Amino acid sequence: MTKRSAGIGAEEHTRRQAVTTLLIGALNPDGMKTRRSIEAELELPVNKLTEICRQATRKRWKTNKTTGASELVETKPGVLDETDFAFIAGKGYDKGRGRLTDKFIFELGLGQLVESVQVQRGSGLTDTEEAEIDEEAKAWVRALLNNRHKAQKIFTNGLDNIRRGDVPWARNGRRKRWANATSVERRASFNGWLDEIEQLGCRVLERGEWQEWFELANPSGTSSTIEQFLWYWSGICDEYSFGCPPWIWRVDVDYWDSFDALSSGELLDSLILITESDMPYSTYHTRFEHPSSKPRLRGYVLTDEVTSFSVIDGELQPEPDSRGDDIEAWITERRARVAQATQEANALIDRASRRKSGGAHG
Repeated sequence: MTKRSAGIGAEEHTRRQAVTTLLIGALNPDGMKTRRSIEAELELPVNKLTEICRQATRKRWKTNKTTGASELVETKPGVLDETDFAFIAGKGYDKGRGRLTDKFIFELGLGQLVESVQVQRGSGLTDTEEAEIDEEAKAWVRALLNNRHKAQKIFTNGLDNIRRGDVPWARNGRRKRWANATSVERRASFNGWLDEIEQLGCRVLERGEWQEWFELANPSGTSSTIEQFLWYWSGICDEYSFGCPPWIWRVDVDYWDSFDALSSGELLDSLILITESDMPYSTYHTRFEHPSSKPRLRGYVLTDEVTSFSVIDGELQPEPDSRGDDIEAWITERRARVAQATQEANALIDRASRRKSGGAHG
């Protein structure tokens, strides 16, 4: 158990166990392999999976090394360290050739985290050399996760500063009071705040912008990243040419230019932190279930998913690859599934924000 997970409450402990169980289940989707065989296949320590899958507190007698007496020791169910989680997922994914699917990696925001684990090992490596490669991969994963947590701290500190009546950030640490800063100084402070976050590989987005990208993304194959999505729209969005950045597109330009818009609760409450792998920040790995993961609603004959989108009259329009011809029913179902996914994504984001060090509300 790491320092970061040592002080978590019972509810959070249970949630992390559930996510870990999801990972173990995904590694053995047909239930035909034992944990021991999966450990061997992924070159994990013996009993690693068994230990982290325990659901109940274990009591056992253990000899006290100091006194030599036998003592009854309670061991709580293990929680998989966030670094180990990503490392094991990377081993199980293997760039789509392993047991974990593209969708699993996408929905848990593991994209860049597992990249470092995807090292092609040559033949003839010794056990020591293999272990060194694994440790290097873990160190890279750990660094990315630490950057997430650092970015979240900067993000929440900036929001707190604004709510206390200051600008969010200052290079020298001496922030001006919001009321005493000019419009130019406020924007400069916002830009500095966002730049600090982006240097850590994360970014701040308006919640609706992220959800729009998420709903259109293809979790089972090649999909545009948030950066590509924002780059595309910044090239055709008139608002951006007036100084309105991508993460605030849903706010009217006049609102953006107004004197106190940047300190409004409406804006601050709409901002979320997005990680380097394009999912909202959470203190531990969280699954954001894509609409395509939901079972189809009853009463509709269409069975296929959206396969592509075209820009028509400046808007993205779906092109369903369907085996039926009831397009109105398809659109109705699609909207219902997107609405359900949006509601669930909001709930996940809000839950993350209520955790220690998490979310847009501090």
